[in-house]
Amino acid sequence: MINFVQVTDIHLMPQRSDLLHNIPIFDLFCAIIESIKKKEHLLDFVVFSGDLADKGCFKSYYLFNSVVSTLNLPCYWVAGNHDNLGVLQKISTQWQLLNEKSFTVRDYHFILLNSVFADDESKNKSRGKLEKTELLFLENELSKHLDYHCVIVLHHPPIFSGTWKDERMLKNYDDFFDVVDRYKN
Repeated sequence: MINFVQVTDIHLMPQRSDLLHNIPIFDLFCAIIESIKKKEHLLDFVVFSGDLADKGCFKSYYLFNSVVSTLNLPCYWVAGNHDNLGVLQKISTQWQLLNEKSFTVRDYHFILLNSVFADDESKNKSRGKLEKTELLFLENELSKHLDYHCVIVLHHPPIFSGTWKDERMLKNYDDFFDVVDRYKN
């Protein structure tokens, strides 16, 4: 058995005092991390599944790290459409975030996919898409870990919810399921 926490859509702003929809988002994030710290001894890791920052600026990630670095747990991440993938990749090698895109904990193999894609102007789209390289990576990871329970982490949901969030779901969900449905793990 494993125990982990998944945190998504933090949307940190560049300043501690910045509000997001009238919510003191930094204070809320600190409270979430404090809650995790109280259960740290029971947990194997934390995974942050996208939109760590609202505008993808370095200052937001600096604030993120100032809070997350107080954890004594491995911390993994995937990008969301509000994140700046270039900045995240750079800081994840220097700070608390681990850059591995797959890892195993006991009988479970985790596969972290990048579902963010950019338009012609290099701006992230709200809707997600798995590029061919990500789909090949997924296929490879599933085929190499047939004796494990595989858990797939991505920012954009591949399943319709019947809500406004369907506008933000994985654009090529059918390609995703073409791969996943071939494996029982």
